Amino acid sequence: MKTVLVLGGTQFFGKRLVQRLLDEGHRVTIATRGMTQDNFGDKVERLTIDRENGESLYKAFEGKKWDIVYDQSCFSPIEAREAAEALKGKTGRYIFTSSQAVYEFGTNHKEDNFNPENFHFEYKTRREYPGYAGYQEAKRASDAVLFSMPELDTVAVRFPIVIGKDDYTDRLKFHVDLIKAGKPIGIPNPEMKFSFITSEDAAEFLLNIGQDQFTGL
Repeated sequence: MKTVLVLGGTQFFGKRLVQRLLDEGHRVTIATRGMTQDNFGDKVERLTIDRENGESLYKAFEGKKWDIVYDQSCFSPIEAREAAEALKGKTGRYIFTSSQAVYEFGTNHKEDNFNPENFHFEYKTRREYPGYAGYQEAKRASDAVLFSMPELDTVAVRFPIVIGKDDYTDRLKFHVDLIKAGKPIGIPNPEMKFSFITSEDAAEFLLNIGQDQFTGL
């Protein structure tokens, strides 16, 4: 049994990850704003944090340690830095849910097509990263921060688009609803290719990478 902290863990494949960790017999703590209900009952410990308030992380993590940390809720380099600093000496293995968006549009990418060690960025809040381009920059910068922390054994998992019935963004349902209503859907580039992974497979991959000793991209 391992002690595991999940930053996030109450939505989409984050909650699937928590359930899989519990299924495997691990002791799980979830750290969220406390605004989304979960069905884990007394099977998990809950901490209240605000990723936009770094001080809340220091307070919540005081006197605690974990074998593994999964970061499902980081959306800026400031948040990455504050989490890493608040967890200094409290964990070694840090698994960050990054994104395939760190790469430029194209096919047949390799992991080192984006090297976070060579990425120059400014520290900004999540609200300063609007739209897809902002999301892309935020994930790149967060990768860069975490891999600059020598005290952490960091893994960055660069998922493609995650789909599933529990997707709270409704990004695919939006198009389905248009079709059901007899309305057109816009496809500005019919030749563009997309990569997908199911929420079940995403959670399973995160579980497995936590049981491995792999670090890196």
